[in-house]
Amino acid sequence: MRVTNGTRFINSFVENVRLGDLAVSHVCLGNNQLYPEDTSSMRRLTVELPQEGTLEWAYWVHAVAAVQDLVTPKRYMQLTVGAERYMVRSSFNALPSVMFEVNGVFLFYPDEGASLHSVRPGDSVEVKAVIPVIDDMPLSIREQDGSGSRNYSLPFLPGTGLYVQWVKGQKKKSAGTYFTLSGSGSGRAHIQGQGQKNGHGRGETVNAVAWPWSCRVADAGTHSWLNAFIDRDTGLRLTMQGYNSCNALMGRPRYPAFIKTFQLKILSIA
Repeated sequence: MRVTNGTRFINSFVENVRLGDLAVSHVCLGNNQLYPEDTSSMRRLTVELPQEGTLEWAYWVHAVAAVQDLVTPKRYMQLTVGAERYMVRSSFNALPSVMFEVNGVFLFYPDEGASLHSVRPGDSVEVKAVIPVIDDMPLSIREQDGSGSRNYSLPFLPGTGLYVQWVKGQKKKSAGTYFTLSGSGSGRAHIQGQGQKNGHGRGETVNAVAWPWSCRVADAGTHSWLNAFIDRDTGLRLTMQGYNSCNALMGRPRYPAFIKTFQLKILSIA
């Protein structure tokens, strides 16, 4: 803190404050501490995450997974603490970077964290997530008319689709695949049915997307759907089975784009 008193003290630092014979420990203006001046910044911020198994939690884990290895102007998470903003796992857009751990801890770089006096436990911070359409890892089946399954750690979001690809192996046969995308906890199917390619061709590559709100895939495939999050489902399971000379079968969940803002309660700062 600095003070000016006529021409005797001009913008001078205050080393101590007394009220009569008593020393003053703090001088505040509203919620802002003026003396002693505290320029220390937080290094660690712990927040309360959305309850596991809820839809809010599902969006949160999708957002965190999306920025784990790639951040772009159209794929990012932004943390706001008091009046300070940070990019999670990136420093683009002229904002400092902050790291995030899965247990609800944000870690700031030295001297880049928000002031220790800007927020307190019980306050909230804001995290904005901007996430594009993302395809998960594929389930690939090389054997002709083979079958297989794969588990995914990300839960279903409303609007999740299933991208399917295969090669028609013989002429005059309607090759295709049966598929089921279900919740790994409840076992209930979100997308279930078949994709089929009719015609006389051979060696044709078929690409199709099964969405929870449509009822036809490729030439003659139909399926049922449940376009809703199921409480306590924490992942997905995809199973596929080819038939009639179905070759090079592949499928993967396709998650929808979303923009969402989370309000998270502060548990501790340091």
